[in-house]
Amino acid sequence: MRKIIVAILLSMWTTVVLPATICAHELKYEVKIGLLYHDIAPVWGNTKVEGGYDVNAEIIGHVLGNISAHVGFSLNLCGETSRIYFGVTPVFNYHGVVFSGGIGCAIVGNYVRKLGSPLLFRVAGEIGYRFGPHSISIILDHISNANLAEHNQGLDLLGVRYRIRW
Repeated sequence: MRKIIVAILLSMWTTVVLPATICAHELKYEVKIGLLYHDIAPVWGNTKVEGGYDVNAEIIGHVLGNISAHVGFSLNLCGETSRIYFGVTPVFNYHGVVFSGGIGCAIVGNYVRKLGSPLLFRVAGEIGYRFGPHSISIILDHISNANLAEHNQGLDLLGVRYRIRW
């Protein structure tokens, strides 16, 4: 299973993030790592079915202005729904306060809840504080099939992430 996840992440990196970043005039990268509370009380999701915490990591390549492409994963430490994801994120910085929102797709594995499909939509919102090339942020993350399948319980996560940029 790990080999499949690594192959998918590398595939997404080489087909989504890397080409977009190569086309950019100024290459900038970020890595985010964090811990997310899994399946919080429903924000957009319908029910709380799972639990535990997720280890989260994300690689970001800045594409154009404040738009970036990302690829990442969330691994549930209790064996519940884990996923890999990719998409785009606009980022806004105002006097050290960083706002961002991501939209894209997630591919889930080991899912317990009724998500309707292993390929889902993903939206996320994040607010944090930047100090030099570093930042600390709070993220709210949601995946679901957007009511395109019979079952759509959705899954919401809330957590803290650290970012380094170079």
